[in-house]
Amino acid sequence: MANSYMLQEKQLRDTADWYRERFPGEARQSVEIADQAAGGSFKVAPSMLGDRYVQLGRPVDWNRNPCGDPEFTWVLNRHYHMRDLGKAYLLTGNESYVQAFQEHLRGWRSQNPVPQEVPYGEAVFFQRKGPWRLLEAGPLPKDTGRLHPFPAAGYHIYRSPRHYLFFDAGPLGGSHGHADPLHFEWFRSGKQLLVDPGRYTYEEGEWRRYFKGARAHTQHGGSGRPGPDAVHLLAAMG
Repeated sequence: MANSYMLQEKQLRDTADWYRERFPGEARQSVEIADQAAGGSFKVAPSMLGDRYVQLGRPVDWNRNPCGDPEFTWVLNRHYHMRDLGKAYLLTGNESYVQAFQEHLRGWRSQNPVPQEVPYGEAVFFQRKGPWRLLEAGPLPKDTGRLHPFPAAGYHIYRSPRHYLFFDAGPLGGSHGHADPLHFEWFRSGKQLLVDPGRYTYEEGEWRRYFKGARAHTQHGGSGRPGPDAVHLLAAMG
């Protein structure tokens, strides 16, 4: 096929040779992922089926979800495999990877037309910057023994020679939010002792409710009432 890249053909081939020589494992993995994708099979991490290839047909059914985890659909439709189709083509020169790329792109567009009746903000909810909040720009605190606030994000950081704590005092993060006001994470001497539980799964049920709930976080005691002030607790421990 005609070269439409900005780089010259020799530059692309040299890059592919360099990649294959320096990163042989990654190169083989890209070709494997591309071969599977061309045949309609995908490994969708970090969904509940992220440890295996799942066959979705030819043409690919982009809306099929063989498990109860919505993350499968969301991650599948981000098309991470297309990077591997491109790398596999450069590594092998096999144009079947280009054909698979075109088939997947055209098939996805035909199955997922632009919504006409759904408000745009709702249609692209998971692409919005919405609930995710970033720390304010600036260097990490260097002085120790006190809390360092980041008011716009609602975060506070405590540092000492032995301890590092991260406090979450920000607003609820929309549909991604957990019941974690005043939750904190604790590192002592470089080892993480208290951690954020994460999401575990997007599948509605007992475990999703638990991991989003207050009892999976560190802002309260066993009774459900607010726990002791963590900074004073550390001061007592030394």
